[in-house]
Amino acid sequence: MTDLRDQLADFEAAARPIPITRHQNLGALLRRLRHQAGLSLDQLAAITHVSKSGLTKREQRGGITVGALVDHARHLGYDVALVPQRRPGVRETGTGWPA
Repeated sequence: MTDLRDQLADFEAAARPIPITRHQNLGALLRRLRHQAGLSLDQLAAITHVSKSGLTKREQRGGITVGALVDHARHLGYDVALVPQRRPGVRETGTGWPA
């Protein structure tokens, strides 16, 4: 029974969107997703047709192109999407009033 609960928890965690912030290290995020997928750099390189050293560079530095992010994420089972803000240009304060 515990095994089934663990599998369900893994599924639910994988189904949640991952918000990306302005200062987030995308390389670290991609490395974490690769580890969660249980893939080595060699395995991901074979799937993506990107060299192991190229993947290492993506994971070690945060500044990658949008195309590389989309391609890398797709091979790890994720889509990259822009989601509209509820109220563009208005920073929410949590009080119900704009900042």
